Amino acid sequence: MYRTSISNIAWGNVDEAPYLEFVASKGLHGIEFAPSVRWEEPVNTSGKERSEYRNKIESFGLKIVSLHALLYARSDLMMFSSKELRSGTAEYLVSLASLAASLGCGLMVLGSPKNRTIGDMKKEEADKIAEDFFYKISDKISKYQVVLCIEPLSNIESDYINNHLEGINLVKNINHPNFRLMLDVKSMYLAGENYEDAFKESESFL
Repeated sequence: MYRTSISNIAWGNVDEAPYLEFVASKGLHGIEFAPSVRWEEPVNTSGKERSEYRNKIESFGLKIVSLHALLYARSDLMMFSSKELRSGTAEYLVSLASLAASLGCGLMVLGSPKNRTIGDMKKEEADKIAEDFFYKISDKISKYQVVLCIEPLSNIESDYINNHLEGINLVKNINHPNFRLMLDVKSMYLAGENYEDAFKESESFL
């Protein structure tokens, strides 16, 4: 049986109760949570704010199943532009893992196409940087029992990790239990991927 979730982006930063009641009544089980939609700076939220929000979601029989749009409100954070910005980005993602754990969520999905732009950098160099970057983050977030997933995005959306095979290779090379793959059907369509083949080949990396 499939379990279905919906993103809070669907209703934005408004009184969520009517929407939560509605999606629960339709048999959905989870919320894919974009934290910057709810809070201006998610990592600065208090324990009380996090607890209250988790309790609100769960009072409708729902669960926060993932954090996504992780860097949407942080265009200043970049993976490949400099060591300093990369370090700041890593620190921020680790802080989001702490938030995820507070919300009872064990999964974070990294799309963030603008933040992972490589520009003129050679892919081989970008791969080396990414492998070190994600391995260190994965090690740090393991204490929160949170898994970070890379989301391949088509070359219309991003210039790095554009299909499931590139995503698989990155996960293989990092080889850390807290770093996995997430497939997005829209991006797969834009990349011209075969859904059946992609899911079969990716199954053990998801």
